[in-house]
Amino acid sequence: MTHFSLPSLSSFLWRKINFCGASKMAAKILIMIVLLTQGGVALAQSCKPLIVFYNGFLNQDLDKLLGKRNFYSICNEYIPEQGVTKKCLSWSKIGGGYETDFIVDHWHSTPNQTPIILIGYSYGGDTAYDIAKSLPEPYSPTLITLDPVGRKGLDSSLPKPTSGKWITIYTKDAVSFNRCDLIARTGIRYRNQSNADSNLKFDVNHCDVDIMFSRAKPFIEEAIAKGCRTKD
Repeated sequence: MTHFSLPSLSSFLWRKINFCGASKMAAKILIMIVLLTQGGVALAQSCKPLIVFYNGFLNQDLDKLLGKRNFYSICNEYIPEQGVTKKCLSWSKIGGGYETDFIVDHWHSTPNQTPIILIGYSYGGDTAYDIAKSLPEPYSPTLITLDPVGRKGLDSSLPKPTSGKWITIYTKDAVSFNRCDLIARTGIRYRNQSNADSNLKFDVNHCDVDIMFSRAKPFIEEAIAKGCRTKD
């Protein structure tokens, strides 16, 4: 099969249409339709949004003891749109949580600027915040934190770590004897953050990661829908 670049394709079409005696206006319209179609296909093939999930502190076995839904399971079960790459990581350095080379490599592997989305739960939210802060332009991601936990939570006005959007979803303030809530309070929750683009509070407990993730999905879809931009 013969493959054309977009400029050579337009030249080829012009010669064929001119040979057939079609009007110049008809030729221009046909070429525009073909180029827009081919350009859209090329863009879709070269843009591969990346979603990185960061799990919380407890491992899967301990989560089961607490009756808690493991964020790894949510990541593994999440089926992204075609062309979207996902990665499931731990919150810790041991679990690869603080690796950034693969993000930069992924961004450079496409000819167009591709959306990067970091989504972290509990201690994984704290890790995702650090990763977003460490990534310079032009890799700035969309950051979504689900009831993030970490010492930085003592500060309710943390600097926005990315030029992309920061959406933080957090749980109720009421005193709860739920085991997950007790552990989260010990680790210090972020709560409302004045510099986040969106603060969403829900009347759920720290264990309800399924509910929080369902609230996060529209923001994931929005970030993906932005599509790709040509790199400068």
